[in-house]
Amino acid sequence: MVALTLAYPVHTLDGKEILPSGTILSKAVLEEVAARGKEILSPTLPIMEFGTVRRDLLALTGRGVYRTIFGDEAEYLGLIRLLEMTRLPLPVLESIEYYKRHDPYTYNHILLVFALS
Repeated sequence: MVALTLAYPVHTLDGKEILPSGTILSKAVLEEVAARGKEILSPTLPIMEFGTVRRDLLALTGRGVYRTIFGDEAEYLGLIRLLEMTRLPLPVLESIEYYKRHDPYTYNHILLVFALS
């Protein structure tokens, strides 16, 4: 296996360095980082209550071909109820918000994949 070396440091979302540049990404290093990550608990929130996700998702899925894909009114409402139960860690929700601000096409894609899956 080819050893990969970090050209740049890796930081947490709040700026704490996890790995310095020059670190060789061995199996042991990756396992250690993964184990440390499991110790960090982020609050989880319902995705449909975060920012404008509900409004944006309903706008995307409530018309055109997607409206057909999601079935009749009862099936569509069932899907929405299921999506309302989905909770995600705050850093994931913040990354979705990042795409909304900086890359709306990717943001829309994220929402559609969420609904389709």
